[in-house]
Order: sequence, then structure tokens, then C-alpha cells
Amino acid sequence: MKFNFIYFLFFILSSCVYNEITLDNNIDCRTNETPSFQNCIKPLINVHCIGCHSTTSNSGSLDGYEAVKNMVLNKNLIGRIQLDMPPSGLMAEEDINIFIKWVNNGTLDN
Repeated sequence: MKFNFIYFLFFILSSCVYNEITLDNNIDCRTNETPSFQNCIKPLINVHCIGCHSTTSNSGSLDGYEAVKNMVLNKNLIGRIQLDMPPSGLMAEEDINIFIKWVNNGTLDN
């Protein structure tokens, strides 16, 4: 029984690793000065946020462009991801910068 528990624990811990986010159309969002919602922001939301902020979330939905834009404009999304979100650990600085560039370019739905 102890042997099975060790394998189970190893499996769980080894599955919690950093995964590079695959972006559509091979766009490098980290170097792009005008990141798009569909190719850059949405994949980051899906990886880092949607687990807690789905459509049915009491803490605010990030499911779709309008919901994300609302959180940026009215709920300090940028400040939160720089300070304490997601609770499992902050995003990489490069990924936070993608959000900042998207906001600075007008939070376009592109």
C-alpha cells in the first residue's frame, strides 16, 4: 500500500509542471507589440484563470472577450495579476506584459 501511494504521489507531483503555451498561427505574443485577444490573451486566460473564473464563477467570469475587457476596465485585472493572481503562483512577467500591451493597445477584440 505504501508503495502504491508513493507512485501516486510521484504521478501527481510530476504532472504539476510548467507548460509552454501553444499559440495559434505561431505568433510570438511575448515579442509582439500588438498582441491579439484570440491568439495571445485568450490562451493565457485558459491556462491561468478559467479554472476559477468560468461562466458560473461567483468571483467574476473571464469567459470571453467582453468578460475579460470588463474585468480589465472595472475590476483591476492587471493589478491583480501583478499582485496576487492566480493564487497558485503569479504568471511569468513576460505573460503579464502581454496583458499590459493588449490593454495599452485598446483591449481590442482581434
